[in-house]
Amino acid sequence: MNGDHYTEVTNTSWFAKISKSLGGIVIGIILVIAAMVGLFWNEGRAVRTERALDEGAGMVVSVDPAARNAGRDGALIHFTGQLVPQGVPADPVFSSLDVPKGSLRLVRTVEMYQWKQESRSETHKKLGGGDETVTTYHYAQDWSATPIRSADFKLPDGHQNPAFALESETFPVASGTVGAFTLAGDDLANLGKSVPLTLRDQDVRAARKALGTNRPATQSGGKIVVGVDPLNPRIGDLRIGFEIAKADRISVVGKQDGTRITPFVTSNGTELLMLRDGNATAAAMFE
Repeated sequence: MNGDHYTEVTNTSWFAKISKSLGGIVIGIILVIAAMVGLFWNEGRAVRTERALDEGAGMVVSVDPAARNAGRDGALIHFTGQLVPQGVPADPVFSSLDVPKGSLRLVRTVEMYQWKQESRSETHKKLGGGDETVTTYHYAQDWSATPIRSADFKLPDGHQNPAFALESETFPVASGTVGAFTLAGDDLANLGKSVPLTLRDQDVRAARKALGTNRPATQSGGKIVVGVDPLNPRIGDLRIGFEIAKADRISVVGKQDGTRITPFVTSNGTELLMLRDGNATAAAMFE
């Protein structure tokens, strides 16, 4: 990581310190009031959720997913079974990816080599009651999956970051089935353990085409690196990786809506839809 630094010295008079302290008191009072309002709202929400869970736990019925009972339509049910994803998640930008059948989601992670700013301040007392603050801003280069706004840097000149040419994104499978029931892909997106997707040469070529660039693209460390030298990256170079996730047996609590499982709405308006990897009883899920 290469970098440089910039030092700024600011002086605060005794009068400015007093004014700042008074302003801090006012802001502190506002923050206390805001915190009390937030705490009240959060506790109210927690109570509503607890009541909804108690209501759901008292009415949920465990069923065999292979034998759907139409007479339970609209009811809150629980079941455990083998998950079978329907279709394969796909990245429209990288259509060449060989995503294994049975995958629940495909995750594209894009990192860019960027400037980042870090700061450290030291304050010293001065004669007459004032303060002198010395702030050092350090600039270094590193990979980041989050865009860093170089326009906000104290010293933006010479530390400009280009815009991201491609963003990170998650692509869930269209849907999945457990026995006779169907679940939406978005509801399944958080299940399973993520593992890296093995890339091929055509995926590297697809990266250049997707980005519309003539810059070299190579595979390094299981990721696609767009830049001249993967071992010596430059500002603006990209690193693109992919992960997939699979799940075997899952446990579900939700509303039986024909053959679909949707959120169940309790009497206080709270939606209940719970999915968990593995075998779990209804009682365990409500805990």
